[in-house]
Amino acid sequence: MKQLTFLVLLFITITVNSQINIKNFKVTSNPNLTIEKGDRFDFKFDVQGTYHSLDLFVYFQSESSSNLLGLIYWNRDRDNPLNFPSFTTKNTWFNSFLDRRVTIPGKKFILVVKYNNQVKKLVYPISQPDNDGDGVPNDSDNCPNVAGPASNNGCPVLKKPNLKLKSLKVKNTTTNTLIFNFPNGNTNTPTLKKNNRYDFSIEVENNVSGSTQANPVSLDMLINTSSILYPDPRARVFNVTTDSNIGSISASNSITKTFNVFVSNTIGSSPTLSNGNGYTLSFDIDGKGKVDESNENDNINQLQFVYSSSSRSGLVNILDKSNLNSHEVSVFTIYGTLINQKTVATKDEEDKFINSLPKGFYIVKNGIETYKIVKE
Repeated sequence: MKQLTFLVLLFITITVNSQINIKNFKVTSNPNLTIEKGDRFDFKFDVQGTYHSLDLFVYFQSESSSNLLGLIYWNRDRDNPLNFPSFTTKNTWFNSFLDRRVTIPGKKFILVVKYNNQVKKLVYPISQPDNDGDGVPNDSDNCPNVAGPASNNGCPVLKKPNLKLKSLKVKNTTTNTLIFNFPNGNTNTPTLKKNNRYDFSIEVENNVSGSTQANPVSLDMLINTSSILYPDPRARVFNVTTDSNIGSISASNSITKTFNVFVSNTIGSSPTLSNGNGYTLSFDIDGKGKVDESNENDNINQLQFVYSSSSRSGLVNILDKSNLNSHEVSVFTIYGTLINQKTVATKDEEDKFINSLPKGFYIVKNGIETYKIVKE
């Protein structure tokens, strides 16, 4: 009777602990590892209960004999039962005998546990690495180290650029004088003189941080001859000079373009200018609208100037020229070499002498003043 009682208790114990109670299967091999036949493959799981033995099969991608990565017969000799009163983490490994290469990222592994005609399956998917944490795996991410939405292939959505004038300098290269300097200097209305050359240095910036590159950037220099200003379609406007591509401008950067303009009795394709009259120069950035900007309303900038038909630029002026009597006029090259000299009795004789000079750039001294002149 005592022996029968023992057998009944033993049967009850085995029945109670025969359920497979395994969870939290995880591959612990390097997530960037490529496994070949014979390489070590590590994994772990949590187990609870008492078992005679457990058969562990790990499959790659799907449960088929051709995808069996490896197996472990745990306690197959059944010397002592496997006993885990509470959930215990078991770390284990095997050497792969799959006859082909296995790359872990982006794959699925299946743990199949068999015990007493029972089967339990646990799946562990390994996603691709995601360096920037934006939810787009590296293999699909065009910018794997900078976060961005999947809709933009993992790259940040850049802002639109905005082009505007940052600075404007006007230099009379005939006299080597800076006559206008925005925004860091003289911004009084400049005078543009006949037979003088001028450098117009226009700095254009893309003032949006984190924007796309602006390319190509064009720049048009125009002249208004009426009070109605460009871009009003009624404005009288004439081309001075144009550059269809001054370069590309990245975010928070700028580029400077210098136009060299000769002023005669016209500027560019303008009609004849009148002495003492005011006119307007317009600088149009991206005039053809090839750059998609965040603000299209700050591309046009204007500079008003006064036209002077006098080509002389006095360096010294201590007496009125009309008071000149008999005097000596000396003509020098720009480097200071004397090339001609004449004594004249009147201002008219001096003008005729100067007008007889061949084309060139000269410095003239008459004993009262020194001035520069360009003969075209």
